[in-house]
Amino acid sequence: MTGTGLSAVSSAGASVARPKTHDESLRLRLLHRAAATVFDRGTAALSLRQLAADVKTSTTAVYSLFGSKAGLLDSLY
Repeated sequence: MTGTGLSAVSSAGASVARPKTHDESLRLRLLHRAAATVFDRGTAALSLRQLAADVKTSTTAVYSLFGSKAGLLDSLY
């Protein structure tokens, strides 16, 4: 699942496309960091808030890409 590329409205009232920020590159960075955490400390140590901070993104991006912590773990396996 990728970002939606939703539109925003500029101050002039025109529709301006937002860039897709939840792309495959971000998805892979999140998966690699999550895998390292799970490998080193187990699934109980995986925090979506900490994962997002480690990868310098938001928890919203994590939920957009994986749906939930369970979805992220499913993607790892």
